[in-house]
Amino acid sequence: MDNKGYKVATIILIVILLFQSCGTSSSISNMEDRLNQNNQKLREMEDRLNYFESEIEENVLSDDSFGIENINFKEEYIKFSFSVEPRDVSNDTRVVLTNGIESVEMERKGNEFVGTLQYPLDDKLYNTSYKIYEGEVETGNQYIDSIGASLWMYKAAMADFYGEIMYGNGKLTLAGGLKYYLNIDDKIESAKFVFADNTIDLGTSTEDVVDINFSEKISVDEENNFSELYIELVLESGDIYKIYPYLEACTVFYVDESFNKDTFVNQRQGVIITTSEGKEYKIFD
Repeated sequence: MDNKGYKVATIILIVILLFQSCGTSSSISNMEDRLNQNNQKLREMEDRLNYFESEIEENVLSDDSFGIENINFKEEYIKFSFSVEPRDVSNDTRVVLTNGIESVEMERKGNEFVGTLQYPLDDKLYNTSYKIYEGEVETGNQYIDSIGASLWMYKAAMADFYGEIMYGNGKLTLAGGLKYYLNIDDKIESAKFVFADNTIDLGTSTEDVVDINFSEKISVDEENNFSELYIELVLESGDIYKIYPYLEACTVFYVDESFNKDTFVNQRQGVIITTSEGKEYKIFD
């Protein structure tokens, strides 16, 4: 190729590179535009969220909180304490608390109102709320939460399984760890893991992880629930706690390589308490 041919080829190459460069610059510019648009949309969403949050805060009548006061097995109730601090308070402000079972007028302490409600020792949750009055005139009401003995259970006694779980031919197979804890003012006399005929002595530990690898027949009810695996804790007071972890397993049956049935079996999470007087309480989630 002569010098003229080289010059032509060089010019063509330069033109191609310029087009590519322009294309790249254009792509970068488009990407920057899209990023700027996305950032703008994010800022707009944040502004809207902040607006809605401020609207919600303005519409809230008061600040409230609650906690567990005590549990009484002899009288068969659990008591929760509540605190309500209305945004607007006058000399005539009153607050009435209710859980659908009982209603109490809360005691005033400065701008704060306090009170307690009793709940049955069962596995139900009760919608709890309060009304604010100016004298005898109701000025508003507010829902607190669905509250019951199961909230105490999460704090006092829990078990949680992690690992492999399978169900088939009427057998439940588990391989993994079972973590449990007991958080009450009573010492443990003995503890054990129980699943069908299998038991593991746990000494007097209030908190531990049990390694399990068992396959046993279980009995299920018409809703495919069972309750055969638990931690049993005998306390010095004579009370017995059986702590049940939540378990769920699925089994699929096939007939002639065709899908036939898909079944879930479940164990509810909860605790069964038998007191030294022989009373039994079942509290499940």
